[in-house]
Amino acid sequence: YDRAPATAAPAPAPVAAAAWQRRLLILALLPALASLFLFQTGGETAMVRWLWLASVALFLAGQTLWPLWQSKGRGQDPSPPFQRRHLLILLLILAAAFYLRFDRLETLPDDLHGDMASMGLQARDWLGWQNKVIFREGWANIPLLGFLPAAFFLHFFGNDLFALNLSAVAAGMLTLLATYLLAWRLFDSHRLAALAAAILAINTPHIHFSRLAAYMDPWAFLLFALFFVIDGLRSRRPAALALAGLLLGFGLQMYYSGRVILVILALAFLYLFIMRRRWILDNLGSIGLCILGGLIALGPSLLYFGGNYEALAERSRAVFLFYEPVMTHLFNKYGVSTQTAVLLEQIKRSLLMFNHFIDSSTQFGYPHPLFSSLISPLVLLGAAAALRGWRQIGAGLLLIYVAMQILFGSILTNDAPFWPRLIGVLPGAALLAGLALDRVWAAVTGAFPGRRALPPLLAAAALALIGVAGWQNYTLYTATVSHNARAQAFIGRFLYPLPPEIAACDFADPFALNVRETAFLAYPRALIDLPADAPDGLVSACPGPPFVWILYPNQLHRLPLLQARWPEGVAQEHFYGNGGFAFTSYLVHEGQPAARLSSPAAEETPPALTSPLALPSAAPFSAYETDGAPFQPDQIFQGNTGSSLWRIDAGPVQVQGGELRLHLGPLPGHGAVYDYVELTAADGQIIRFEAEEEATTTGGAPYAEREGGDGRWWRQAFAPFSGGLGLVAQADELVPVLTTTLALPDGDYQLAIGSFSGDPDNGAFALGLRVDP
Repeated sequence: YDRAPATAAPAPAPVAAAAWQRRLLILALLPALASLFLFQTGGETAMVRWLWLASVALFLAGQTLWPLWQSKGRGQDPSPPFQRRHLLILLLILAAAFYLRFDRLETLPDDLHGDMASMGLQARDWLGWQNKVIFREGWANIPLLGFLPAAFFLHFFGNDLFALNLSAVAAGMLTLLATYLLAWRLFDSHRLAALAAAILAINTPHIHFSRLAAYMDPWAFLLFALFFVIDGLRSRRPAALALAGLLLGFGLQMYYSGRVILVILALAFLYLFIMRRRWILDNLGSIGLCILGGLIALGPSLLYFGGNYEALAERSRAVFLFYEPVMTHLFNKYGVSTQTAVLLEQIKRSLLMFNHFIDSSTQFGYPHPLFSSLISPLVLLGAAAALRGWRQIGAGLLLIYVAMQILFGSILTNDAPFWPRLIGVLPGAALLAGLALDRVWAAVTGAFPGRRALPPLLAAAALALIGVAGWQNYTLYTATVSHNARAQAFIGRFLYPLPPEIAACDFADPFALNVRETAFLAYPRALIDLPADAPDGLVSACPGPPFVWILYPNQLHRLPLLQARWPEGVAQEHFYGNGGFAFTSYLVHEGQPAARLSSPAAEETPPALTSPLALPSAAPFSAYETDGAPFQPDQIFQGNTGSSLWRIDAGPVQVQGGELRLHLGPLPGHGAVYDYVELTAADGQIIRFEAEEEATTTGGAPYAEREGGDGRWWRQAFAPFSGGLGLVAQADELVPVLTTTLALPDGDYQLAIGSFSGDPDNGAFALGLRVDP
């Protein structure tokens, strides 16, 4: 290895500088403690957020930037310095890696997995400050701060797929740089660092997940944190450990797989206490500074997730090997009947994932192992070399890192190997492969000393091996993902380049437009999902023109209706990459309907209420009659965000002929709850009917048993509702009008409707009512 010459320890920092550093630490702690106190006593406020940001900034400046500037970067036990050739090689590796990750960024991969779409939708909420809070969980129970990198790129590079994928490119590039620096500091070798970084640069899973937001994000922080931990311990540099703490705190708030870093660090410190005790004893204060930095970065999230631990642990438990549903699933998958047999199968699949077993996830599902046939043998050889030399600090720490990634990311989790949980193992495995090449290089040059032509020949051979492997990897990768879009992403990619003013509408069966993949790609256009069995007259619910209809194979009988209604439209068939028929689009840029359907004219449609939600309703109405005509209520009632039961006083009604008929529906931009009907007779007698009783309420059955934009009323089980059940329509969802027919004695009554006012997450609810005379 290119080991650095021994140097004398630098002179201790002046006492005055240390005193100033202590003062700056206290200055950082004060707003940190204040933010925790205010959060605990009053919840999250703008003041809490500003105090937390101030504590992070003061800690960064006082414990990292200022001390590093004072010492000019000097420290004990340096690694070989960077020379021009090292920087040039590193830049060439990064440039090649950037090309492999940036090439056709918007179209490779062709598919957009729902998890990536959810990541983008949650990050998009940051832009409009829809979250209103930052110390809470977001999509998939990931802390909201974990979505900030993606939101940053959406803000500065465009609110679209390109910017979302670009955030993953940045994370992937940072992990490459961190891998180089970590290898250089662990093994004191630029050669090994370059080999490891180059192998990682051409690795197919790393390329793929450097194009998808979410899974790569934590490792951009955590690998740099590991580098600064090693650098801080070796150089006795407190500033490096302080910076590592901040990076750890932020990295832990991203995708779950990053949490294994806590186990890795605990074992690493134990190993170092045994093998390099002075590294620990000389840095006790600095290690404390690292822990403090992590706590400051976590800030009020510590209190929130301490009180809501279930949100933090739910996902990890759901994929844990010995969780009963997981074990039952694996019994069936592996065809075994004992936990021991399942564990052995998991171990086999995890250890052989580098060269044999393929990805089990739907996020990639690549039909090849983690490393290609040219590189995977090097991973095994490198592991053998590291095991043989485990007493060497670099090898020992590398083994801990890789072993814990395999154990917690694969063996002890469902469906091994599941690649999104194994992104962290890739740098370690690449370093093992680089270690094998480096040992071969050292052995050859040692066997033929003094041969000046030998190093260039070995460099050319290594370059040829990695270059050929990279070419094979990228060729195979592009062939695999160029036409792999599933239906929701395929529809979204059709809508993606269309002008945003073109609304999109469909009859939602078997797919829907408001699913996360299509919704992210089609933003910001209006998306209208009509029920699959909606009457033909409901086509007037599609706002425009301009608009485009998406007709699935089972809805093609609607095409003649659309062509007769808007004859100037253009129909086009769309096929998947495998040749299968996907859908027919019918695009209408402008024009007037050729014939009026049963829906009333636009000017007769009641105006939409102003929505309190972030996304107003795109359709001119939210409920429709049996013939497809828009719902026209005689009375409208709007609640508030008070999260309370709401008894609507609908005024007096008169029953004649022994029957009272009510028509109810939601209003544009608002959710709606229909709980019960209550009538008070002139003599004070109270008569109540439950809304969900199909004997009295028609038009909505069959009701949905779970929430979702499916064009049906949801029969929600909620204890505060009358009878424990109520009918719910979500905001911006087109649903049929409910008709409640009641048999009553003739006479005068006071009518009341049971509902729910609304809540902060869903806005104010509203309900329209029409009473038949």
